[in-house]
Amino acid sequence: MVRCTEVHYYCNRGDCRKGFTHHSLLDWHLRMHDNDLIHCYFCPWGGAVAENYIAHMNHHFHIRSFKCIFCDLTFYRKSDRKKHEERFHEIIPDRYKCDICDYVTHVARKLNYHKHEHKINDEKI
Repeated sequence: MVRCTEVHYYCNRGDCRKGFTHHSLLDWHLRMHDNDLIHCYFCPWGGAVAENYIAHMNHHFHIRSFKCIFCDLTFYRKSDRKKHEERFHEIIPDRYKCDICDYVTHVARKLNYHKHEHKINDEKI
């Protein structure tokens, strides 16, 4: 998947000037400024993105629409299912590589912790 990283849309509210790669992201941001939010009927949750509201409501009703293709686990969000599948079922031992040493792992969180250890060790020197 190709991701657009160029910022073309900027918030013009006050001193904000936050930048966005897509107009729809700016629209969601402006809804936050205007307090034009979607509110949950059952709890204090509020947000500007309809997909997040749907996922939130699925929690209330215990609807897990996204089933792992490898096992019986189900998830509220597609992204959570994808993370699970990558982490537990499609393990590629050297998926994440340290750019400082030869450390490799299949878990992004472990690589971030490892890099933090490099930083701590560099500060001790």
